[in-house]
Amino acid sequence: VMKKEDNKIQRYDTEEVLTQKNYRLAVPYADIFASESGYRINVDMPGVSKDKFSVKVDKDELLVKGEIDKTVEKEYYFNEMNYSGYERTFVLPDDVDIDKIEATYNNGVLSITLNKKEEFKPKLIEIKWLSF
Repeated sequence: VMKKEDNKIQRYDTEEVLTQKNYRLAVPYADIFASESGYRINVDMPGVSKDKFSVKVDKDELLVKGEIDKTVEKEYYFNEMNYSGYERTFVLPDDVDIDKIEATYNNGVLSITLNKKEEFKPKLIEIKWLSF
């Protein structure tokens, strides 16, 4: 179990391929970007069709799953891609507004936008000039 550090997205350390009930899941690569307004996670998940994705928030965890649509050849000459999908879990920082999470998919990359709660966004303070 990982110790959660405030305001940092973390990932669980997992094996490269998880095996669950004859269903092999690859752990996809991800890039995480941070800005003043929030975070963006790009997850490499090629081969997943629109109806086979799942992005779920449970407490402080973000679980991303995708099932690969592939036809099974009867005889392989060589087969390294013997997994059925992807799964990855991230621990969310306290400053993420879970009601404003958005996800898009383009060219094999799932992009998840995590907006910060308003109280964690930087605020510009207006300076009032007093005349004498």
